[in-house]
Amino acid sequence: MTSNRATKSVSQKSPVLHVASLERIQEAQILMDSNAWGLSMYVSGLAVESLMQAIAIRSGASHDAHHDLRAWLKKCPQSVTDVVGKQVKTE
Repeated sequence: MTSNRATKSVSQKSPVLHVASLERIQEAQILMDSNAWGLSMYVSGLAVESLMQAIAIRSGASHDAHHDLRAWLKKCPQSVTDVVGKQVKTE
């Protein structure tokens, strides 16, 4: 018997995305320690993206922004966008 209910893949669940972001941070550090700067920056970006997805999905957003960080930020709670906005303006 099949269900018509939409199901989330495991990779689209907030706790999984949070753990993935922590793993990417560790991997980025290993790469940085190995002087693999470009790859370290890329993996760091994946960590940020995974964390933003986790926050947005936990707040009820759907997983449809793909790799668009601005779109994910818009899906996050206002408190997150306020903090990120302040950080961007001060740098």
